Amino acid sequence: MVVGRGAGGGEVTTATGLGARLSALGLASLLAAGAGPGAVPFVLDGNRVYARVEFVRPDGSTRAVLAFVDLGGTEMELTSELYAELGLDERDSLRVRVGGVEIVSPKSLVSAERRRARSLPGATEKVEATLPAIVLLDHRLTIDYARRTLEVRPSGAVGPPPGLATPMHLDARTGLVAVDAVIDGRAYGVTIDPGSAYTWLNADAAQPWMRAHPEWVRGTGAVGPANMRMSGDSAESDGRLLRILEVRVGTLSLPNVGALAVADPKLFEWYARKNAVPVIGWIGGNVLRRFRITIDYPTRMMYWERTTPPDTAELDQVGIVLRAEQGRITIAAIATKKGVPTVAEVQPGDALLRIGDLDVATASWGEIWRALHGPPGAHRQLVLERMGRPVSVTAKVTAF
Repeated sequence: MVVGRGAGGGEVTTATGLGARLSALGLASLLAAGAGPGAVPFVLDGNRVYARVEFVRPDGSTRAVLAFVDLGGTEMELTSELYAELGLDERDSLRVRVGGVEIVSPKSLVSAERRRARSLPGATEKVEATLPAIVLLDHRLTIDYARRTLEVRPSGAVGPPPGLATPMHLDARTGLVAVDAVIDGRAYGVTIDPGSAYTWLNADAAQPWMRAHPEWVRGTGAVGPANMRMSGDSAESDGRLLRILEVRVGTLSLPNVGALAVADPKLFEWYARKNAVPVIGWIGGNVLRRFRITIDYPTRMMYWERTTPPDTAELDQVGIVLRAEQGRITIAAIATKKGVPTVAEVQPGDALLRIGDLDVATASWGEIWRALHGPPGAHRQLVLERMGRPVSVTAKVTAF
């Protein structure tokens, strides 16, 4: 597996090189939190965490990038350009520094991806890597969403972190973490996945809840961050939007949990195989962003410190399900509420060009979802392309 602690090998990093907004936020947060040597600022975009890390080149110099914190992934993925720059064809391991803590990953856990480096709002460094749980199994990871800081420490180096402690299940082959959750009086295994923008649950498990509590069903069709894959397939086009009254994890109460009930058995079978216990899906960033969460991998414990209340307006969105394909964003489906389409004059297959002043071609997914968000009944001006011609549509925001 992993691990080196590199106490003397790394330097405490600041947000140098990030955009001015991130620099101010990150440094202020680090000071306010009294964070340790493994703390770095991160960008939160579309409920996903992108932390500043440094990769060590063969000559000892470092290369700073933004890494997508994907605790549901099982490899550290680098762009092919970064992989080549780090000389990994000639090396047995990779060194990455998170603040002043150095982690050593065997080459077998690193892969090169053809995807291009991409930009995020408020940052000059680009997303060129992922940071998966599998390289953190000797450490304690803290994600403070309110302060926008991520911290890695050796487990046991300090006392217990703040927050409510809950036991967790760890699959040491993949690094995935699952907890025992109670929904509508029944216990289920659920993965904790900050890499997922939204909570997705198996529709087979959700059917009894939807029958018993029809008021939990908010619509059909993934919108906003629930549309987190932008795959355009039936999982998102036909997914049922839910607002679960309460999810309990040990003595922790998670009220008003937004979730997408997805009918895709193969997806959940594949996902369950990566976990130490059977699971019905995952708790994603829409829930986790309301907390300072600490995952202590060696002790198999999680700690939850609530920092903000639940956001029940997160899916007040223009009701369109989006697909990302070949560098374009197109309309996959129109979301419905009580069986009625929520947007008129927009058609599946239309390309989305602009949302108000936002150029969709250069926007991040988080920016797109924010532009489609608003108070129910508000309107958003959409510019579409249909059969090669521009079409302007005024679309209403719906509360899902």
